[in-house]
Amino acid sequence: MNEDRRRERRGRPKNPIEKLSISIRLEAELVRRIQATDPNWRENIADLVRREFQLEDTK
Repeated sequence: MNEDRRRERRGRPKNPIEKLSISIRLEAELVRRIQATDPNWRENIADLVRREFQLEDTK
């Protein structure tokens, strides 16, 4: 019974924000600079993507 409930929950996001994994190919030096200068680089890249798509929706 518990296993059935776990299976049902697996496919549902915990909140309205779903996780999206992407792979971006950049020059190695650029990646090193981003990682060295910005400890929140993952969140900042996510913010850039979010802003880009919000701008497209309002045009």
